[in-house]
Amino acid sequence: MFWWPITNQEKGIIWLPQLNNAGEHINIVRALARKRAGMTRKDLLTTLKITSGGNLSNQLNELEESDFITYSVPFGKKQQERTYRLIDEYSLFYLTWIAKVPASVLTSGQHQYWIQKQHSPAWKAWAGYSFEGICLKHLENIKAALGISGINTIASSWAYRSTHRDEKGTQIDLVIDRSDRCINLCEMKYGNTSFTIDKTYAEVLKNKRAIFKEKTKTTKTIFMTLITVQGTNINPYYEALIDSQMTMDAFFEKAA
Repeated sequence: MFWWPITNQEKGIIWLPQLNNAGEHINIVRALARKRAGMTRKDLLTTLKITSGGNLSNQLNELEESDFITYSVPFGKKQQERTYRLIDEYSLFYLTWIAKVPASVLTSGQHQYWIQKQHSPAWKAWAGYSFEGICLKHLENIKAALGISGINTIASSWAYRSTHRDEKGTQIDLVIDRSDRCINLCEMKYGNTSFTIDKTYAEVLKNKRAIFKEKTKTTKTIFMTLITVQGTNINPYYEALIDSQMTMDAFFEKAA
């Protein structure tokens, strides 16, 4: 596959494969970069103000084949309800940190600018989302680390939006639905140091598990899995809630 730089109306370039109507592909990438929870095909049609979806289907397929985007079917939903998300690391970096930055910042040698950004909520959100994308690219390695390489699985995401004020909603990054009547609910947490489950996050995990089990009506055995960069500290909250954990080291192991 041949790649070429596509110059757009803003400064800089985005690298895209040699595709027809690459400008429309860029619009899809930009839309997905703004909506990190992912977008359905219907969402994209509305956002891009497209009336006919035929070309969109082809463009989504091309971007998927080029590893710019991926999709998952939310747990319990149909294929038509698949959710797309941007997983190309450079595109996400460029659209987050370069396209929106004044040219004066990039050319004036303001070295402290990037250091300061590392402590901002925007940087933490971008890093966390990027880490999730990397995890999704290594599903086979995750399965191998869990010891379930030989089991048929379906990977998806899941979210529940509350409809009442006294009801809580939740979102689960990765659901691995297994043919052995088990489900791994996977949480992906980015950080420069080892992760610690505190009282607040323990309540979040409890709610995730309880809401998932209640709303999906599943009778399968549920395992909570934590995926981090530097590992998770063992404490009473961990022992009470987490069934398995792994670090990014698992991504460099050869999947079975």
